[in-house]
Amino acid sequence: MDEKPKKPVRRLRKKFKVDTAMASRLKISRLERENAELREQLSGGWISPTKEFCDTKYAARMINKREQTLRNLRSTGNGPKSFNKSGSVYYLVSDLRAFIVEGKTDWRTDDS
Repeated sequence: MDEKPKKPVRRLRKKFKVDTAMASRLKISRLERENAELREQLSGGWISPTKEFCDTKYAARMINKREQTLRNLRSTGNGPKSFNKSGSVYYLVSDLRAFIVEGKTDWRTDDS
């Protein structure tokens, strides 16, 4: 009985050392965080260079509400003070801070 010789078992070397793989993972997670920050900044709306005025998108992010919610609050007169210029709506950042401090960012029923 002729037995076929067994093929030698290959031992694959690790392509990367554990330290290199960990460093790569850390670098990737850091880059993902930076990417998320940049995406947030790009979609974050407009704020004046003096940080005194902002648009609806930025204001909504600041008070942690959706843009449409902020528009609805503005139309009913329950939102922060706003003003129009050239067809655009702007808010004073100080008015938004006052709106937050007054606690008007939570939904409340008329009974309370």
